[in-house]
Order: sequence, then structure tokens, then C-alpha cells
Amino acid sequence: MLHIRSTGEKGNGVFTTAAISKGETIEECPVLILSPEDTKTLENTILDNYLYLWGKDQCCIVFGYGMLYNHSEHPNVTVREDFANNRYILTALRDIKPNEELCHNYADGRPSGTTVVFTGHEFEFIHPKS
Repeated sequence: MLHIRSTGEKGNGVFTTAAISKGETIEECPVLILSPEDTKTLENTILDNYLYLWGKDQCCIVFGYGMLYNHSEHPNVTVREDFANNRYILTALRDIKPNEELCHNYADGRPSGTTVVFTGHEFEFIHPKS
């Protein structure tokens, strides 16, 4: 049902070959939680672009297709952390048609009003002022 292909402007992305219904679980991705030392070691490597925040102060590597979903301000997928089972769970926000790219908002789970700003291949989170 899922496959990777070029999006052109965003590099590779995750696409579906079948229709997906709103609310349907698309993928449950196992995660490898990193120590602060391991996170620091990966900082100056290409893998740094694929690390996910786990909770408030840890990072993880997401397996499956998880680390290949692109960002969108108008996502069709949402992500939630399953801390008990060390999983990222991706769910359809709306009905998704075959051959559509699956994207989530990288600011999911962050404070309301957080925006994502891209600078080349990097991105940063701009948090709302308190």
C-alpha cells in the first residue's frame, strides 16, 4: 500500500497505492530512543535531518517509512507518540486517494501556534511568544 517515490521539489516522499479512509491507521513505526550522547554524535551527519523529538527532551530514529514523510502546512496525516510501546503512529486526517503523497505537519504535538521554517534542507520551529 505504501511506497517511496520522488516528489521533485522535496526529494523522496511516501505515497499510497490504495485509498485510505479518514481515521485509518496508516503505519505504526517502531522507534529507537537515543541517548543525549548519541544525539550529539549524529548532529553533524545527514541523519540529523531525520531525527524526531521523543517527548520533551529526547530524540529518536523512526523506522518503517516514518522518517520519510514530508512536511505540509495542510497535512493529510497526523502523528502521535505511543510512549508505552515506543511507536510513532500515523493516522489519516481525511480520506486519501490512491497515488496521493502522505504528509504530516512537523509541528504536530508542539505548542499551539508553532510554525515550521525551512532554510535549505534544515528546518526550525518558531514557538509562539508566551
